[in-house]
Amino acid sequence: MKTKDLLLRSASLLLSALILLYPNVAYCLANSSGVSYIVTGVIFLLPMVALVALIPQKWLYCVIASLLTIVSITDLTMVDLYKDYLLAGGIISVIKTNPQEAYEFYHTNLGEVFHWIPLIVLCVASCLLYRKPVSVRNTLFGIAFAFLVPAAFITYKLNVFYHNNPLTLRYYMDNRVWNRPPYNVYYQSWNAYIDLQRRKRRSEPQNMGAHRSLQTDKQEIYVFAIGESLRYDNISLNGKYHRSTTPRLEALQNLVLYDDYYSQACLTMYSVPQLVSRATPDNFELNYTERSIVEPFRECGFKVFTVVSQTNLLSYEKYLSDGVDSLIIVPNIVKDGEILSGDKTIVHVIDSLAQQHDKLFVMTQFLGNHSFFSNYEKEFEWYNPNSNNCPAVVS
Repeated sequence: MKTKDLLLRSASLLLSALILLYPNVAYCLANSSGVSYIVTGVIFLLPMVALVALIPQKWLYCVIASLLTIVSITDLTMVDLYKDYLLAGGIISVIKTNPQEAYEFYHTNLGEVFHWIPLIVLCVASCLLYRKPVSVRNTLFGIAFAFLVPAAFITYKLNVFYHNNPLTLRYYMDNRVWNRPPYNVYYQSWNAYIDLQRRKRRSEPQNMGAHRSLQTDKQEIYVFAIGESLRYDNISLNGKYHRSTTPRLEALQNLVLYDDYYSQACLTMYSVPQLVSRATPDNFELNYTERSIVEPFRECGFKVFTVVSQTNLLSYEKYLSDGVDSLIIVPNIVKDGEILSGDKTIVHVIDSLAQQHDKLFVMTQFLGNHSFFSNYEKEFEWYNPNSNNCPAVVS
């Protein structure tokens, strides 16, 4: 290989390495991580660069480089918005979201596109500078070096720094290597796939043995209400907020408020299962192997229903629908500042069920203020302008 071609090839591979490393640098700056974070990032990306160096054709290299750029853009976007890399829960959220939520997300974060420009420029430059490998011997030597360096580094870290701790190779790889770029998106995609497969394989639960020692002919109706993104410190029901924000709830005589509870997760798909089942952060598998709170009521002869908003991205989740007599989806429709259907009308669905059944348990999850605040009536629009009435162009 000529000296010029060798330099161009080296520059092309260097640019591809920068594409892979870019999200790590952004993470380091966003979280004030030390230089050692970048150093380990460089060491761990060497095998990926070595594999890229094996690509024999320019068109294939351009395709691979473009895919690697998209992967880096994905992690970069998450770092810019949330100061963290992509998680499996984020992938599942994307799979289960609806067009409205997707539009709202991209519309709100449209400016993020400008942060992608450096990565796109690196990708184009890398493709233009590409030169195919010629020396098989040198290529194999480089690949061996690229794999041996991170292997030696990991061995050193495990034996010297963690010698007295019960830290395994699997734990280190999962939490120090695979969950960082350039491997994170692939690793989290695999985790998301495993999670979705476990949800599909939810086994039929054994009978929980629920029974009632006291039988009554009186009508019994239980409603388990989950308020999406409901702020505890803004409801007067708890007696700690000065404005009367929940007057109708406060008028009820048999209401139970769970006021000593902290969310076990920051994502609905993980926090709600731990509200309605025996799942915990230490044993989340119970969400897949057992039914939810509806099962004891069903065994005691109650009719059980789940009522949720159609726009709720978790409307069809197993923990909401498994074991119930019916899953009722209430569409969220707001027209001309009036709620035609949604959270406000769920109560009518429950009233209708109460007229049909003497023993009734209803689990409902409201849309609440999830995502954009669009499910409210005009009379409650106190703060203007806002995202729902602000003109596209402000003069």
